[in-house]
Amino acid sequence: DEWVEYTFVYGSHNVEKRGKYTGFYASDIWMEMVVKYDIENKLWKFFKENLDNHKEGIILYGEVYGQGVQGEKYSYGLKDRQLALFDIQLSNNYLPHDLFLAFCEDLDLPVVPILYHGRWSKEIQQKLVGGFIKGTNSPNEGIVIRTGDRHKINKLINPDYLVFNDKNNIEDLIAH
Repeated sequence: DEWVEYTFVYGSHNVEKRGKYTGFYASDIWMEMVVKYDIENKLWKFFKENLDNHKEGIILYGEVYGQGVQGEKYSYGLKDRQLALFDIQLSNNYLPHDLFLAFCEDLDLPVVPILYHGRWSKEIQQKLVGGFIKGTNSPNEGIVIRTGDRHKINKLINPDYLVFNDKNNIEDLIAH
């Protein structure tokens, strides 16, 4: 058998990390998620059991959210930070969404919530893209719309989110 060396890495869209690093945030929020959800051990176990099928590796895509990630208005009422995964690439191929969900369920990894499943309509889209984060005065950031075709994914930003930042108060915006 040929021996292939693999390395566990983590990070953001533009940053790959392999060890202790603090970077932009006061702590390494990505490593915090690796530890909190035991991601490295879960992926190594899966990888070792499925090496013949996935020699090119595994890439998980997700979003860290909560306390200290996007400022106080976007802590989602949390006292800590959490992770929500939204996609996976196995051996250079993106999995269909149902297989991604099954993978995350098998490995006990958190996924983004599904807000709606069914035929697209502009009315449903508008209802879902707006509104506020439950229990707060902070507008939802937006939604992701995906079809059965992996290449047709769209992120829609809530217009209220675009004007709502640390310099603006939503009550002032609503009052005018």
